Amino acid sequence: MRALARYSYVAWSLIVIVAAGCGGSKPRTPAPGNRLLEKANGRLSGVCKELRTELATTRASWPVICPEALPRGELRKATLFPLGAAGDFRAGYGIDALSGSASDAASQGGHWTFAVGKREALQKFIFVRYSVPGEARDHVLQPPHRRTKLCGQQVQTYLMPGENSVPGMYAGHVVVEWTVGPTTFHVTVHGGAPKRELALALAASIINGLSRGTAQRENC
Repeated sequence: MRALARYSYVAWSLIVIVAAGCGGSKPRTPAPGNRLLEKANGRLSGVCKELRTELATTRASWPVICPEALPRGELRKATLFPLGAAGDFRAGYGIDALSGSASDAASQGGHWTFAVGKREALQKFIFVRYSVPGEARDHVLQPPHRRTKLCGQQVQTYLMPGENSVPGMYAGHVVVEWTVGPTTFHVTVHGGAPKRELALALAASIINGLSRGTAQRENC
């Protein structure tokens, strides 16, 4: 892919039900039925609390979802961020997290995100607009994708080009996207195709939580 000289992408209105917060070291236990995940054991409670405060302050109507299963390894960072312009939480929310070893964190190998919101807003992180020197019109990235069914839910997975080819938070990530009514969800994991299984496992835990009121269903 040609080098990108300029780019722009708009943060989307997402409902990101998320949370994070590293409050001391808590014991880690595997999530039922999945070798790639482990129980959160309250490690996201800090961000969930922060999210509830922001929702109340801005009178945003997004629901709060605290995943109970995370990628295995130490949760080194989990940050809540607004997806709207000028820090507007009414447009949506996301969490930006790092899990795993110190070497994973240094190489962004443990980088994952979770976000929810309007489909047209979220997809601006995938179909990134960029320009090429000497060309008058902008281009729109078209990453390879495939459709599959996960826990009874139709999902779309995208394989984003690496950091040297595409700008933005999702560079080098596998993206799992699904829509329930007017709401679209994204789970992403850095590392390209080898991380597709992990991204699907994390998405499955969220889908289970939405459909069953818990964050994990063992038969999925």
